[in-house]
Amino acid sequence: MRDLDSLPVADDLKDLPKVELHIHLSGSISIELMMKLSGLSREEVIKKTVANEKINMFDFVNKLDFPNSLMQTKENLYLISCDLVERLAKENVVYAEVRLTPMLHMEKGLTYDDIIETVLEGLNSNPKVKVNLILCMMRGATTYMNAETLKYTIKYLNKGVCALDISGDDGLYPLRDYMKFFELAALEHVPYTIHAGGSNINDLYDALVLHTKRIGNGVKAVMDIDLLRIIYYKKILLELAPSNDVVLGQYEDIGMHPINFFLRNNFNICVNSNNSTVVNVDLNDEYEKLSKTFNFTIDDFKKMNLNAINSSFLSEKEKEVYRKYFE
Repeated sequence: MRDLDSLPVADDLKDLPKVELHIHLSGSISIELMMKLSGLSREEVIKKTVANEKINMFDFVNKLDFPNSLMQTKENLYLISCDLVERLAKENVVYAEVRLTPMLHMEKGLTYDDIIETVLEGLNSNPKVKVNLILCMMRGATTYMNAETLKYTIKYLNKGVCALDISGDDGLYPLRDYMKFFELAALEHVPYTIHAGGSNINDLYDALVLHTKRIGNGVKAVMDIDLLRIIYYKKILLELAPSNDVVLGQYEDIGMHPINFFLRNNFNICVNSNNSTVVNVDLNDEYEKLSKTFNFTIDDFKKMNLNAINSSFLSEKEKEVYRKYFE
């Protein structure tokens, strides 16, 4: 674990130690590394991966096809994981939970064990950042493949993997069709967070039925007072990524995003980049945007980072180390 006592007192946002609980490995590969791995020019890579305008979920998912095509060998997975953790260290991230969807990286014969162990090796290559993996099932995937993801989450739990999730288009594939996997996870004492509320508000109710303690996205809750009450009183963490939501056309610009409402009304929220390359924003960029748009202060960001630590999948002993620093 990073020695927090050695960190300087933050006097600007870049110096502030940060927690990133929602970042997808496939959506956050650097342009430079994709150029190196593919042999394509910068312009070609950007065209394939970066959303330079608002796009729908279908087109957003298609932006991940090219990065995923590069994540089919152990060598590439290792380089990509090392590259991400190096960039997180430069952003002064001290703890991160990285999303990985193993079933998308098996086109050249890699197994779940190959993928998970290689990515963990890469993510643990920089002692300045502590990283855990969240394994994602996929909406639209077969029952077998999602069951395999749950199986390997159990196998690697507390061995670098900290939780289960499900990603994909909630507009096409409602959470209700996948609730059994989370019910099984609960029986096996596997923690989970659930992508919900991107476009389907009913998913938020189903996520609450599953007693999730965290929701990836969840901004649609502002449309339903009953949802807001439950999320507030149960202190469910909303893993917010404002720039990601703007790119997906949820809001016209970041000034319309409800993060300010959530913060000022003491909801349990944290700030994330989600897919930093596709959205073209890292955590420092996101903090700067929010500071300029809503006048968020360093104390506001410290509060949200403390929320992230308290709701993270770290052990209580590990959380206490970070709590003392952020408090």
